[in-house]
Amino acid sequence: MSLACLKAVYTARLAVLNEIIASAEESVTEHDSDEVSGGWYQAIAKPNLTVRKSADVTGKKLGNVPYGGKVKVLEFTDKTDSIGGRAGTWVKIEWQGKSAYAFDAFLEKLPVADSDKADESDTTKASKTLEGLITSYECGDNCYLVITDKQGEQHSGLCTATLCEPWNEVAEMPTKFQNQKVKVTVGTGTQYDGGGNVMGEMDAFETIKLLK
Repeated sequence: MSLACLKAVYTARLAVLNEIIASAEESVTEHDSDEVSGGWYQAIAKPNLTVRKSADVTGKKLGNVPYGGKVKVLEFTDKTDSIGGRAGTWVKIEWQGKSAYAFDAFLEKLPVADSDKADESDTTKASKTLEGLITSYECGDNCYLVITDKQGEQHSGLCTATLCEPWNEVAEMPTKFQNQKVKVTVGTGTQYDGGGNVMGEMDAFETIKLLK
């Protein structure tokens, strides 16, 4: 075989090899993209998953996600770690309407169907409205408001609206708001114990509009 033929064969094989390498790199990139995609995850740490203010085990503890609890992952960070014998990456999550961080080795991605249900559930709960009278306000580890509607049915929920903030600070509602007619939006809030640990979820009054 002549030198020219050998050169042509070598060039052709090199082109094929480069194409294979490029295809493999593209496949890896697509896989990595899937790995770092956000979405809904559930905690698989027992008894709970710690949520922190920064992507580090020394970051300030903001609370806990109970085993099986759902969190929305916003993005993966470039910070890896090993906790409890598990290697993983710190991820930014949505926590109580703000950004926080958790360790992904203790998170399991939910199927798309479950993720859609979680989004749908949040949207449905956030859009619920209610009119009635404020009949009581009490504080323990959490502050609760009770609203009685026109049918006489009582609705209890966490007092998380802006109007409640000064009340929650002193654990007392001004008497002028007793039997005040209001229109509220009802979402879902998280209950905490005195140590800042999550106890569960319940209705929360997210906005309160005073009516005449």
